Amino acid sequence: LGVPYTNDFRVMLVNKKHFADAGITDMPKTLDDLVADAKKIKEKGITQYPIGLPLSTTEGASTSWYLLTKAFGGDLFDKDWNPLFLTPDTAGYKAMAFEAQLLKDGLVDPASTGLRDAQINDNYFAKGQTSIMISGEPGRLGQYSDPAQSQVAGQVEAILVPTASGTTRSYGLLEALAVPKVSQHQDAAIAFVKWFTSKEFQIENYQSGVLPTRTSALDDLNKAGKLKSGDALVEESKYVEALFPQGTPTWYPQFSNAVNTAINAVAKGQVTVDQAMQDIADATKKAMTE
Repeated sequence: LGVPYTNDFRVMLVNKKHFADAGITDMPKTLDDLVADAKKIKEKGITQYPIGLPLSTTEGASTSWYLLTKAFGGDLFDKDWNPLFLTPDTAGYKAMAFEAQLLKDGLVDPASTGLRDAQINDNYFAKGQTSIMISGEPGRLGQYSDPAQSQVAGQVEAILVPTASGTTRSYGLLEALAVPKVSQHQDAAIAFVKWFTSKEFQIENYQSGVLPTRTSALDDLNKAGKLKSGDALVEESKYVEALFPQGTPTWYPQFSNAVNTAINAVAKGQVTVDQAMQDIADATKKAMTE
């Protein structure tokens, strides 16, 4: 058992000033809108690579693909853990092809094949060098709104995740604090967990990029006008789903590694989307039986 310490569902983060400078008044609701807006921003010379998307062999690349799979209207597996991403008509396949097309269209920096999501967040988006974070962390809004930590303070907002259908979807990541049974300092560990998840510290920690899990902390931040994009966060939270409804599988690390390895290989032109999807399925099947 663990105590969740961050409200880590996914939204899309945008630099609203970049959109305004490109003459865009309505935020994208569909993926087609998103691509069209990114192309306008690029054509205006506002940013060379408008979309921030990690394509390295790291967890951030995997989680972005998961979100796009949701956005294309599908899921990763069926109830019996059969993969739902092997053919061109599936959402996962479309999501991988979509990422490859963004790169081909010059909307994503080719250097992203070697960058973690945190690097794209802090070195690009927070400095105004990208306009859109595909898989945005809502907790980071506090950080991006702080002039001491961000060069885009006052320019960033969260929007509902655009999808193929226009009806938003998202998912939440499971992150929690727990005390190992073998811990030799269980009382101290429990005291730390209580402090770290207290209302007071959650409010303070929001400025470090961690969205509170306590509704009382969220309410206080919102009432004080400190919960950035509060309306969008509240609305998106209604559409948050489990990534794995059956529960996270024990072989998840192998699956995620296969996913981001495949994404990286597609981005570098080393394999086709067809081969990448098959590689993920093969690695998953092997992990299931080990």
